[in-house]
Amino acid sequence: MFFGAKNGINAFFPDQVEDNPYPPPVVLTKLRAGNLELEPGEDSPLKSHISVANEVVLDHDQNGLSFSFAALHFGHPEQNRYSYRLEPLDSDWIQAGTSRHASYANLRPGQYEFKVRAANSDGVWNEDGASIHVTIQPPWWQTWWAYTIFGFLGLVVVLTTDRVLRRRVVHRERERAREQESQLRTEAAEAHAKAAEAEARVLRIENERAAHELEEARSLQLSMLPEHLPSPPNLEIATYMKTASEVGGDYYDFDLAADGTLTVAIGDATGHGTRAGTMVTATKVLFNLLAAEPDGVKVLKESTRIIRQLNMQNLFMALALAKLKGSHLEIAGAGMPPTLIRRAGTNDVEEVHLEGAPLGSFSDFPYQAASVELLPGDTIVMMSDGLPEMIGDDDEVFGYDRVGSILKDSGPLSPQGIIDRYSEVAEDWANGRPQDDDMTMIVMRLKAA
Repeated sequence: MFFGAKNGINAFFPDQVEDNPYPPPVVLTKLRAGNLELEPGEDSPLKSHISVANEVVLDHDQNGLSFSFAALHFGHPEQNRYSYRLEPLDSDWIQAGTSRHASYANLRPGQYEFKVRAANSDGVWNEDGASIHVTIQPPWWQTWWAYTIFGFLGLVVVLTTDRVLRRRVVHRERERAREQESQLRTEAAEAHAKAAEAEARVLRIENERAAHELEEARSLQLSMLPEHLPSPPNLEIATYMKTASEVGGDYYDFDLAADGTLTVAIGDATGHGTRAGTMVTATKVLFNLLAAEPDGVKVLKESTRIIRQLNMQNLFMALALAKLKGSHLEIAGAGMPPTLIRRAGTNDVEEVHLEGAPLGSFSDFPYQAASVELLPGDTIVMMSDGLPEMIGDDDEVFGYDRVGSILKDSGPLSPQGIIDRYSEVAEDWANGRPQDDDMTMIVMRLKAA
């Protein structure tokens, strides 16, 4: 066949046509997850077009995948052939013939890589082909935090069962006391003297029962506290807790990391008695899990997220979290009273006040943190609201100003001496009035280098 052209004649000899030696380029054209074709976008698992994307991250229920692909060779394209594999699921290449589709159903969560290669109509294969990494995420109940919650719920079940059994014992004792009271009152009708003695015995039994219940609640709260105070070389530490008549939900804890970072937590749960004890138990577990996190604000946010998922029926925990390394102090707050710092050089008392809602109250609360540089001799005081909000016998509130004034005048007192001073002042202020709320405080002093 000859064709005239501008510069001469073009000739074509059909019997001299050779096979095409060039392997065809291969591209992925579509990806379907379930019954939906994934389009690229910010809210889509596919951030760019499938033909140029390197990876795609899918939810656990998007585990039915269908890939479409094409060879960019247009000489007899209907004769192009394909093979594909999904690693590590497929150990060998699957020959697809001229089909341009591959489907997989019910894939387990994990990491996969889909590869496809193609041959042109003359049987020349593109061995490199095209590929994309696929990640199928596990369902929430197979994540680490779900396992943590399951373990925590197991602990709560054990503690709740123990408490129910204890209550049954108390109930039986109460019934026994009532029977004894009835019997003693019958005897009292026969003899006034015996009745007086019986009355005294009933009162003693009831007091012992009430004291036993109170002691159990107090023991549970105190069991959540650390058995020993940490002893970092640069700090003096003293702590104090005095529970109320009806035990509240105060809590404190420490964690000393291998790099010398001391994490200090002090909190106050809502309510009293068993309900407050439940929240203290939850906070103890969360502190043990999250204390190593260097960012205090992240600890507060993660704790709030887990507590809200547990749906603890309007139970919340106000918490202050301090991290001290060397002379650097960072404090994050969730509804606790301000932290006080007495400067040794000037005797001035600084107040670190952080606005914050208690843990578990709001899902996206913007918790705050403050950083403070300390000098040798500076004293840090963290406390619950038991002392500042204590009411005296004349119905006057103790107030935060008095708390700061006592610290300012503490002079050379040691941390334990400062706590003893606060305790003395609190007793004088109450003047025998029953304590309405737990009173807890932590005092730390930076030693000279």
